Amino acid sequence: MMPNDSAMAQWGPIWKEVGRKTGLEFNVVSSNTMEKGLKNAEFTNIMSEDYYVPLAPWSDNPKMKQLDLYQSVAMTNDVEGFLIYFMPNYLG
Repeated sequence: MMPNDSAMAQWGPIWKEVGRKTGLEFNVVSSNTMEKGLKNAEFTNIMSEDYYVPLAPWSDNPKMKQLDLYQSVAMTNDVEGFLIYFMPNYLG
């Protein structure tokens, strides 16, 4: 369990507040955003699958280590872009 005062634990409330102010949904998994978007675009035969994606590079499995490297780059760049745009424009 993550301590409530940790930096990571602060992300949820921040994104909920940004979502409230923008009308956007940032919890795309629980809100089923991807599947809804595909259906709205009139895609058919949509299949949903869950995958394990590591978020730390200490796996003993070489494939998981490599996957984490890609995931880390994507997350770092995504978070930076979100912060640069949403924080000053919506949270002051």
